[in-house]
Amino acid sequence: MSEKTVVFITGVSSGIGLETASLLHQKGFRVIGSSRHPEKLPPFPFPVFSLDITSEESICTCVHRIKSEFGQLDVLICNAGIMGPVAAGEELTPEDLWKVFQTNFFGTVNMIRCVTPLMRTQKGGRIIVLSSIAGKIGAPPFFSAYAASKHALEGYVETIAKELAPFHIHVTLVEPGYFHTAIDQSIQTPPNPISEYQTRRHFTYALQQYAIEHGRHPQQVACAILNTLQKPNPPLRVVVGLDAKFLDTGRRYLPDRLFQFFLSQMFSWKKETQNPVTPIRKFLLNSKIADYSWHILLFGALTFGLVQLMKHIYKKDT
Repeated sequence: MSEKTVVFITGVSSGIGLETASLLHQKGFRVIGSSRHPEKLPPFPFPVFSLDITSEESICTCVHRIKSEFGQLDVLICNAGIMGPVAAGEELTPEDLWKVFQTNFFGTVNMIRCVTPLMRTQKGGRIIVLSSIAGKIGAPPFFSAYAASKHALEGYVETIAKELAPFHIHVTLVEPGYFHTAIDQSIQTPPNPISEYQTRRHFTYALQQYAIEHGRHPQQVACAILNTLQKPNPPLRVVVGLDAKFLDTGRRYLPDRLFQFFLSQMFSWKKETQNPVTPIRKFLLNSKIADYSWHILLFGALTFGLVQLMKHIYKKDT
């Protein structure tokens, strides 16, 4: 894509949105960000428009402003999202579910609906939707609202990608694992908690916070998005993060019963559990430890393979 490419990114106040906007701006893209309260943000080197992703009127007004001031919109990156309540299924109210879907699903749907006519007129465009690996495999216990909203996004985007292809509009789902962002600040406790779930809910919440706090740097997602934009024929899905790639591979190739057993053990709770962050969970959920260990294992495997190859060559020569 050229340096005159106009990119609109929702939710640039922090995290993945800010890292993506900053990286694309550095690469010469004409970046426009959005936030509910842009007046509260520090000065950015790109404009930030006011946008409430839960309001269709606000979305249409924002898109109209982009068209008026820039004359075009080449790339839409739907990044804004929330985690929602940490609650068991029976603790969730319709209002709880609606709040999560209103932002994560309907906000994205309405955003795409408003920009599609403009991209069709331009005879091309890119739409990148921030999903989650949870949209494929499900989220940890007590985060069913979040998982459901991402599953809905996956089905919606996969379908419209086929509809928009004849107009040269490419659609891509980005599926990150755990990254160090402020999304855990949107986690809420249920308004009417059930006591039978309290200990397990607290246990899972602590693991979730640990995984996000020790997650990978969001710049990794920004780089994946930039790489996607640079491809003439981008893929439908881009999995980002070692944890997400392992889970994606396990979902594809392991028997379902074995894969589900692995997930259940990851978040299993026992009465004698004092600290939820056990050594094995720290190895899997702490990105620095996991990535470092993986590099050591990979280096060891390559070294072993090279040694065996040299032995084979030496025996053959003698």
